[in-house]
Amino acid sequence: MSEFQDWCNKPEVVLTGTGWGVRISGCDVFDPINQHGVKSCRAFDVVKGLASKEDAESFLANWLKEQLTDYDALRAENERLRQAVRLRESAIAAVDQVTNSEIVTLRSQLEQQTQWISVDERLPEKSGVYPACSVLPQRGAPEDWVDSLCMFNAEAKKGESKWQHSSGFYDNGITHWMPLPATPQ
Repeated sequence: MSEFQDWCNKPEVVLTGTGWGVRISGCDVFDPINQHGVKSCRAFDVVKGLASKEDAESFLANWLKEQLTDYDALRAENERLRQAVRLRESAIAAVDQVTNSEIVTLRSQLEQQTQWISVDERLPEKSGVYPACSVLPQRGAPEDWVDSLCMFNAEAKKGESKWQHSSGFYDNGITHWMPLPATPQ
């Protein structure tokens, strides 16, 4: 039985003081449940003052058909809206997931671009200009470390310095470097 049929369970044609009418008895879904675990039911006059019992019965049949049609249409619309909400929630979750994934990836890339890499771990893959520094004890305190852009020569032969400062000075003491960020688009 549908929710509407639960609510409207006793439609009847009645003779009132003003003529024939249609009355329904039912419980609203929002009605409270009483101490006995039952909803209280009420009577509602749908129409009054009709001329004949046949008019009232015809009215009742049409009214019930309209109510059920409207109820079914509302249920279908409600389900369509629920599907739309579920789809929207799924899309938001997917966007959040992509966004979070992209943020993690970008953060990781940024951290990699802004962290010094030891030349003992790895060297740049290709020749180019890179920020480079030396943390050798003979170079002095940390604030005296060389920190500048240096040219890296990936094709340097064994024994030759791979690092050259912009002044032309070749430096075998470079201990750390980092990649430059991508150029602006």
